[in-house]
Amino acid sequence: MTVKVKLDMSELERIRNKVAEFEGAQRVPLTDLLSDDLIRQHTRFQSLQAMLDAAGVKSQEDIETEAFSNFVKANSRWESWDDLCRFAGMRYFEQKGREIFTNGEQ
Repeated sequence: MTVKVKLDMSELERIRNKVAEFEGAQRVPLTDLLSDDLIRQHTRFQSLQAMLDAAGVKSQEDIETEAFSNFVKANSRWESWDDLCRFAGMRYFEQKGREIFTNGEQ
């Protein structure tokens, strides 16, 4: 006796396609990477904009200064702006990974 089984591979294909979206370098808007929730939890500010305003940031060049990195160190749990961004990047992609495997459901 032979039993034929048909497998629905659509979910596996969906996951494969979603994972492929993350191959290579990623450009993530700063406001997505550093959500207000993350800023509230890990700094003394209520939003990224409030933090940038308090630091006197007017341009991208201001963010890239040692003075801004020192500001981050004095007002958050990180030693530098780069440390904050690394943490935020890991958190962002962990969340995206959860979304892939839960089909966007929390």
